[in-house]
Amino acid sequence: MENKIFSPLSGKVVSLKEVPDEVFSREMLGPGLAILPENGNIVSPFDGILIQIASTLHSCTFKSDHGIEILLHIGIDTVELNGTGFSFFAKLNQKIKTGDIIGSFDVEFLKSKNYKLHSPVVILNKEFFDVNFTEEKKVKSGQTPIIFYKNII
Repeated sequence: MENKIFSPLSGKVVSLKEVPDEVFSREMLGPGLAILPENGNIVSPFDGILIQIASTLHSCTFKSDHGIEILLHIGIDTVELNGTGFSFFAKLNQKIKTGDIIGSFDVEFLKSKNYKLHSPVVILNKEFFDVNFTEEKKVKSGQTPIIFYKNII
């Protein structure tokens, strides 16, 4: 059975190769794609739990009910902001449903500080899944599937 990961952000999809950070563009953390967000709403990409929220609030990790883990990293070098402009409504280890609004960030603030908005969505445990990525170029948070996967183990 094929499962879907929905976009956690609304915006334009770009290749990880276009992300101006080698950790992502060279897929050091895993395969994925990036989104150039059009607004600051962060939603749950699937039914599962929120297993990590960075202390600086610029990234989080989700684990689906099927076991796939994805990292969402908002912008590039935004760790430097130490949480300014970011907030999370969901709590660590909270059960989440597809489309639940779990956090937000201030897009205009990030732009005003000259941060790149490329926001990678990376699969952290790809070795357990057969994965395909969307061909869509524009996505709506919680509505557009961006990753399709099947368990291989």
